[in-house]
Amino acid sequence: MTILPQELKTLIDSKADFLLLDVREEWEYEEYHIGGLNIPLNSLPFRLQEIASWKSKMIVIHCKAGTRGRTGTKYLLKHGFLAVKNLEGGVQAFIETFPQAILN
Repeated sequence: MTILPQELKTLIDSKADFLLLDVREEWEYEEYHIGGLNIPLNSLPFRLQEIASWKSKMIVIHCKAGTRGRTGTKYLLKHGFLAVKNLEGGVQAFIETFPQAILN
């Protein structure tokens, strides 16, 4: 149910078919991000239709440090999504490992 920053980097570099889902608030995403779709955690229940085509495909979900990502992962799994993984340590851990990956 989790993925390490190095594993995510491998997915990105290999151009794998997966959805990177950032569940931080919009202002956090605008401040910096690593790509992907931004749906804040509190908006997720109202925006499931936007990601419905990913129900049987891989989704990597992340927040800043991991807590909201875990909550979002559990929520998606409960609602029929089959391959959801939370980024261990969140985007902070990813950019500590790969600082060149920051987008803004």
